[in-house]
Amino acid sequence: MIFIIIRCFNIYGEPKHWSNFNNILLSFESFLNTSKYPPSLLFTLMTLGPFFIFIWFFEKIDNKFTTFLNIYGKVPFFFYILHIYIIRWITSIHSIIFYGRYDKWWFGPSRRWPEAYSQNLFLVYGIWIAVIVIMFPLCYWFKNIKNRHKNWWWLSYF
Repeated sequence: MIFIIIRCFNIYGEPKHWSNFNNILLSFESFLNTSKYPPSLLFTLMTLGPFFIFIWFFEKIDNKFTTFLNIYGKVPFFFYILHIYIIRWITSIHSIIFYGRYDKWWFGPSRRWPEAYSQNLFLVYGIWIAVIVIMFPLCYWFKNIKNRHKNWWWLSYF
């Protein structure tokens, strides 16, 4: 609601003002066209607003899928830190299998990619699913540790 009010008057929150066109679809597109980088106030309102409505609507649903997601939500920092290392491990194995070497070619200033390298979206999604599956038992284990040791104050940061 705040997004609509601020955006209608073109007064604050976005360097690019929206324009009214003869075509309603173009006007609507101009209205929604906000700056993502750097994120403007209106972009933030436009993305977080629907997200909070989504959370409010779905937080009361209790089924196997929400229980599955809740495990990750109980240990977000643990997930964040560990998933970086797991992705690194998977990509290192991928590099050895498909390119015969592991020399950190995807990092560094030179970024000399192997000649046979190509980006494969199915591979990226496969790695993403693999990381989620690998992380589930680890997050479940760590969640249980947090529940058993509530007196360990430092665990609350994970």
